[in-house]
Amino acid sequence: MLLEEDEDEVERERLPKHVSVLTTEYIARGLDDPEYSAFESADDTRLGDDEGSGLVLTDVVVESVGSLKTPPRTFANWRIPSMKNVIAILAEDVPAQETLLEVWKDFKTPFKVMIYTGSFVIEGTILSDDDDPPEFYRQAFRPIEDATISHQMGLKTETIHVKQGLVNVFQIHGYSVEKL
Repeated sequence: MLLEEDEDEVERERLPKHVSVLTTEYIARGLDDPEYSAFESADDTRLGDDEGSGLVLTDVVVESVGSLKTPPRTFANWRIPSMKNVIAILAEDVPAQETLLEVWKDFKTPFKVMIYTGSFVIEGTILSDDDDPPEFYRQAFRPIEDATISHQMGLKTETIHVKQGLVNVFQIHGYSVEKL
């Protein structure tokens, strides 16, 4: 039985994980790096570490959402060398959600939140690693679920619906948080 569980875990790790990385100017949708997940990279990024460790996606579509006026383009590899301008990292499928939940397993206490970050408004449930509201000065990213992300600069971008993801606190310039 233990061998079956190990085989199931290995099989889950091999499944492609679809993630989206929303930055201040574009959204990159692609496959997560199986060796060093975007969620691990976010977990490794600490306050005071302005650049963070960065991440790599494969089979990527990059689409403008900010002031850049470029058409959507595809790339075999897309590197984000710094977490500084990342707004959110989103788990787009079940394997990616499972990876996020594994890396961020200590974050379970829900709080209703509205966040103004860059030119976006994020509304949803943010998760804390204790019974107190999240303290945004400790870690660079925080898990969020059942959220919407709306661009507020008058551009005709669609609202992004988030089942599970991470929000970067470097970009937050105001928020409201309430215990659920």
